Amino acid sequence: MLIAAHPFGFPRLGGSMGKEVTRLLDGVEVVNSRNLLRRQNEKALKLARSLGKAEIGGSDAHTFHEVGKAYTLAAASSLEELRAAIRNRMTRGAGGLSSPMIHLASFSASIVRKLAHRS
Repeated sequence: MLIAAHPFGFPRLGGSMGKEVTRLLDGVEVVNSRNLLRRQNEKALKLARSLGKAEIGGSDAHTFHEVGKAYTLAAASSLEELRAAIRNRMTRGAGGLSSPMIHLASFSASIVRKLAHRS
């Protein structure tokens, strides 16, 4: 399955997918909890609907507290049923955005890791 992950998240604010790529897509991630602005998810939802693609949610968790913050709703109880729901565009992205403090904490941790590797 081919899903466009957070197509309007930083640094991809312009949504630069070509027509060939959008034709191949099974879905678009319309709720990503790591996006900084709700508008980024709203633009992704408009894209999915304009292309007639499945709507997907994903937490993109960088910390334990973010797991499950965003998710995909589907009437499915197996991986095959979930794939079928995506192919048939019977899914919805749901959830919310992570706290700005979570973003700050994970960004700070990445800097510390990079500095530690330089030593």
